[in-house]
Amino acid sequence: MVDYSTKGVDPPTFSAGNIDTMQQYVDGTVPPPNTGFVTQLGDGVRTIAVCQPWESLSCVTSLPGYKAGSLSPAIDQGVLQTLRNEYRRLDYAVQTALAMQDINNNIFVSPGSAQALQNDITALYEAQAKIQALGFSDLQQLDQNSVQQYLVSTQYLSDLNQIASGRAEVGWIMQLDGAFKPNTQADPNLSKTGSNVVYPTSDGTPTIVMQANHSDGTISVGFVYQFIPVATGQQPPTKLQDQVQLMSYIKFNDDVYQGSAVTGSTNEPSSTHWANYTWDHIGVWFGS
Repeated sequence: MVDYSTKGVDPPTFSAGNIDTMQQYVDGTVPPPNTGFVTQLGDGVRTIAVCQPWESLSCVTSLPGYKAGSLSPAIDQGVLQTLRNEYRRLDYAVQTALAMQDINNNIFVSPGSAQALQNDITALYEAQAKIQALGFSDLQQLDQNSVQQYLVSTQYLSDLNQIASGRAEVGWIMQLDGAFKPNTQADPNLSKTGSNVVYPTSDGTPTIVMQANHSDGTISVGFVYQFIPVATGQQPPTKLQDQVQLMSYIKFNDDVYQGSAVTGSTNEPSSTHWANYTWDHIGVWFGS
């Protein structure tokens, strides 16, 4: 196929069935008036491509052992388009993740979130590499079902969205004495540990990790993970780490006890205890 346009010159010609004339055309040695596309580039002839299927050449089809169709691509064009689209989505996800990771943005909350972000970047590069490594024979074997194994961008874009929304793992350690039912255990000092994957709230709703009954009432133990309130007319901090805060939380009947607020950038624990007995307490922190 030859795609060209002319401006005031005769289009060059050649025989698609003769390799010698095709080579002359490319070399620019076709006898006048057709002097080949190389010498005519300056005269206004634009040539995008010169190509012919191998199977259109008699010198090829007459080779011993030649089989019709053996040189023609047999790749599902829909598969190729699917892979192209996926590669573009993967590249978009990579650029998004790198921007989130940039020190001027820090669109993640905790060390654990930062590691999850790096894990996503590594996985995205690996997914791109798998597509790049596909050879001709690999592509021939793919159809719209088997190509699905290479389509992973959606899950990573979803994960990036969750990280950017403030997803964080909050670790905690707590103790409740034997007067509570249930409890972590009566003396000696044994504690219960755990973690919760949570998103920041806008209204300070606590996450309760244990609720227990006492002869004097009910105790709820947990933490508050919320966006830091911003006064009207003011802008929140640039980094997501500084837009959220974590506080330990205990409520006994109507009395509420909260520890000091910590942010993702300070990465310090927050702890509080029941006023009646300091052994009944909880400490929380952003997990790594």
